[in-house]
Amino acid sequence: SLRFKLGRIPTIGDFEEYGSIDVMKIFEKCGSYHAFLKKYESEYDISIGPGKESVIEYMSRKLVSYKRVHELEILRALVCAGERSADMDKLMERNYAMAVPGTVRRSVLRDLTNEFPKEEEREKYRECVLVEENGDGTLSLSESFRSMLEDENFRRMTQELIEFGIRRYEKMYSERYADTQFTLYQKYTYEDVCRLLNWKRNMNAQNIGGYFYDSDTATLPVFINYHKAEDAIAYEDRFVSESILIALSKHPRKVTSGDADHIFKRTDADRNNRIYLFVRKNKDDNEAKEFYFLGEIFAEGDPEPIRMESTNDDAFEITYRLDVPVRSDIYDYIIRD
Repeated sequence: SLRFKLGRIPTIGDFEEYGSIDVMKIFEKCGSYHAFLKKYESEYDISIGPGKESVIEYMSRKLVSYKRVHELEILRALVCAGERSADMDKLMERNYAMAVPGTVRRSVLRDLTNEFPKEEEREKYRECVLVEENGDGTLSLSESFRSMLEDENFRRMTQELIEFGIRRYEKMYSERYADTQFTLYQKYTYEDVCRLLNWKRNMNAQNIGGYFYDSDTATLPVFINYHKAEDAIAYEDRFVSESILIALSKHPRKVTSGDADHIFKRTDADRNNRIYLFVRKNKDDNEAKEFYFLGEIFAEGDPEPIRMESTNDDAFEITYRLDVPVRSDIYDYIIRD
């Protein structure tokens, strides 16, 4: 439809300008816009080869949806502006008037050198080592990526994706909550959360469960599937109000467990822990692979011991106070059956 409207093959930017479908849906379905056009557009005759196609797919499916701008700003400097090296601190201070903590810097480097993904994805995107670190701490394009960019078609696709990703970030994710890399009421996957909390690796969802404490960053994201099946256990996560949430620990867990120490910050080592809330309505919804970010939460009082009737396991309930009351429309959506 957009092609007929314009009288030519649309660019990625055309999808934004003319309010057509979200081009991210094309990336998710086909891997990249290039792959989509190869399959469906008879007049599209551009060929770049398997290695470059892998990089374009990585940038389309992953990089532009990282919900963080640092990786894109580095690539913009090195690819679009043609700078020989990029200093992340100077880039961020120049463009966003903010310094970059060391944990964030290391996280960004893992993304640009293919170290963060799970093993299967690291192998799939083995061509996607985009930068290398110099002796002075700055970053330069890797030799393999620099060689790929000699292909003008590949360079144009790369530049288009970088600029699209930066515009998308500024539109949707630039209003960051407190000192985090998250935006209130935007939606995030398990992978997004691992990355934006600067964890060293992308963990399997089943290993995270509702709770996982990362000792390196002293962060503990709480993931809640709010709507439970009718035959679910009697003890459920539930909002009491827009500011108060009662949540269930993992089980089996006693009130004296390490989990309770982390959540209630009972030891000196746990005093500076940060606990963040992510909620989705129903995990069985095929479109609901993401959770709403609802800010930092604080455990109040003491853990309440309970016995799980279905498994006879120990667990405990936690009363959390939200730093920011949930916005009314999001709150109504989540709690409504």
